[in-house]
Amino acid sequence: MSSSVPSTPSARQNHPVNSVLELCRLVAIKIGLDVGLFEHLSKQDDKSVEVEDLASATGVEPRLLRRILRVLANTNNVIESSPGYFRANDACRHWTDPNVRATGEFHFEHTFQVILTLPTYLKENGYREPTDPTRTPWNISKNTSLPFFDWLDSPGNETSRSNFDKSMTVGTMSHFWFEKTVSASQVLGSVDDPEAPLYVDIGGGLGEHACKLHAAHPDLVGKLIVQDLPQSIHKSKQRKLPEKISLMEYNFFTPQPIQGAKNYYLRRVLHDWPDKEAIRILQNQRMALRRDYSRILLNEKVVPDQGASPADVVSDIIGMVVGGTERTETEWRQLVAQAGGLVVTDMMSFEECAEKIIVIELE
Repeated sequence: MSSSVPSTPSARQNHPVNSVLELCRLVAIKIGLDVGLFEHLSKQDDKSVEVEDLASATGVEPRLLRRILRVLANTNNVIESSPGYFRANDACRHWTDPNVRATGEFHFEHTFQVILTLPTYLKENGYREPTDPTRTPWNISKNTSLPFFDWLDSPGNETSRSNFDKSMTVGTMSHFWFEKTVSASQVLGSVDDPEAPLYVDIGGGLGEHACKLHAAHPDLVGKLIVQDLPQSIHKSKQRKLPEKISLMEYNFFTPQPIQGAKNYYLRRVLHDWPDKEAIRILQNQRMALRRDYSRILLNEKVVPDQGASPADVVSDIIGMVVGGTERTETEWRQLVAQAGGLVVTDMMSFEECAEKIIVIELE
């Protein structure tokens, strides 16, 4: 079995066979993670290492390891410095970060397996979008009726939940909005009372985003509150969070318990859910808003009507397997309008930031 792959990177990039090369790259990375290859190379800094020495360190047969390394070198995950010698590059060192490794492990164990079921799922369901979070490609692949996040929190899936949480700390390759603002008040506004809730991070996970916001803008006045399900809050309490950040157990499918906060912030939450569930989440926050004061802030991708980026389309397809979706500006505005009594008043963009801030107020 063989294929003719163009020899130059520019020709290869647009060749149909490139998709097969991408699959080979993913397989080689997974093997590299399993045997500790990236760690062994990275420990040598920029020194080239002979295949036989790497084979001894990893326990992989030398000839097999050479074949795997060729794929990794061809896809820029290591450098082939001379025949039979390889060394680390930035991509190789990137895979040694515990959170990046956890991200890879989660996608290899779950996402890539589930996404391969998508063509069959769509064919069997008349090529209609998954809109029931209990009947998605994920549910069929995992043989469960639990929505994605409920499955993560069920007994026996602790490692998957941990890897997923760590993947959320990695974020995107772009900057956070607060890294690109002179003052966070440009987005969050301000409060005079230090006891007033300034920022309620709904579905805030382990509090990573709130911690980074606080580190970037330590002079913020008002409370920073992280809300999530009990399992995540329990893990967050085991960390040493800044005193200014408080934690609260909350399910966003129930009414918001904090009334009249300045900002109700949802970062990359609604893209995980079909429209029906996303509308419910918005409605539960709407009931807590104080007119002419409170806002809902969605930190989400806004996909252009034409020319979506690779990151946009990959995120959209991955989201599809659990019933989620990325949305265009028109789709965001329609979603907010369907929640009733709410209106989008602004969409803020920031240089080098993949997501926008969608500002929502009472109509």
